This record gives sequence, C-alpha cells and structure tokens, in this order.
Amino acid sequence: MALSGCSVFMRTLPTAVHVVTGALLLNMLVAFIHLPVWVYFLLFAAAPFLMVWLAWTILRDKSVPMRELEDGAEWGYQDRTDIGPVRD
Repeated sequence: MALSGCSVFMRTLPTAVHVVTGALLLNMLVAFIHLPVWVYFLLFAAAPFLMVWLAWTILRDKSVPMRELEDGAEWGYQDRTDIGPVRD
C-alpha cells in the first residue's frame, strides 16, 4: 500500500497534545450527556491551565532541529527554500 511509508515522516506528539485533545473531546461529549454541574465547572476551570501547558510544551519542543538565523533572515522560512527574506 502506498501509505505504509508515511509513518517514517511522522514523529510522536508531546503528551500535552494528547491530554488536551482528550479534554476537548470530553468537553464536547459532556455537552450531549447529562452530568452533574460540577463536571462542567471542572472542565471549564481546567481549560486555561491545559491551554497554557499545551502552549508551553509546544514552544519548548526540541524534536525539530532549528538552525540559527542569519542577519536579515528574521522573516524567512527554514522549511521552505522557495520563500526567503526580502532582499534590498
């Protein structure tokens, strides 16, 4: 099958991505089933902390190697060679 080689390019995601996605799915599921009010409040109160944890984890992720930018390359892309900084 042609898609069998796709797993070579995929990397594992941080745990925070799985936990926050699960909390989001649980939050959507809770909207359809009748649970006690404290469950709604618990999910609502946990959401900001989960988002901060997710953002912090993604920003600190070192699984993709990054090179130092050259002078004047602040607006260039490292993963696209056809898009670069504006040259004067």
